[in-house]
Amino acid sequence: MFRSSLYPHAMSDPYLATNSFEFDLSRIGDAADIVLNAAGGRKVWLFFGEPGAGKTTLITTLIEKMGGDPRLVNSPTFAIMNRYETKIGPVNHFDLYRTKSKLELLDLGLVEFLESGHYCFIEWPERLEDLKPEQCVEVFLEHRSAEMRMVRVQ
Repeated sequence: MFRSSLYPHAMSDPYLATNSFEFDLSRIGDAADIVLNAAGGRKVWLFFGEPGAGKTTLITTLIEKMGGDPRLVNSPTFAIMNRYETKIGPVNHFDLYRTKSKLELLDLGLVEFLESGHYCFIEWPERLEDLKPEQCVEVFLEHRSAEMRMVRVQ
């Protein structure tokens, strides 16, 4: 359970069901710890937020916390999917920004990735339409200032 004066809005609920907290980008490691704790073993994570909100930055830190090499992480905007090896297994990182339809996602084999049992981190999950899995972590990021972000996890 997380309790800290740094994040007074974060409650002790392990899923942070309706909780949010602000963090300074210099403390992104602490924010990643909270998000990891909130996942509760769920493997599909959806990252919502405008460009510049910090989705890829948070994912990079999560990969590092999971025992992967953060130097290999980048937004798969053009590739659509990157795969990273971590100490707890592979992580498939999707950026659906440039996808145009549900059919394109099906052709990419997205459903198979979501059902693989491996971690899947998805940026721009709004594009999933009805492919969104029932058991997933939703991470909402909001840009507050050059250094501050708001995160809500459910």
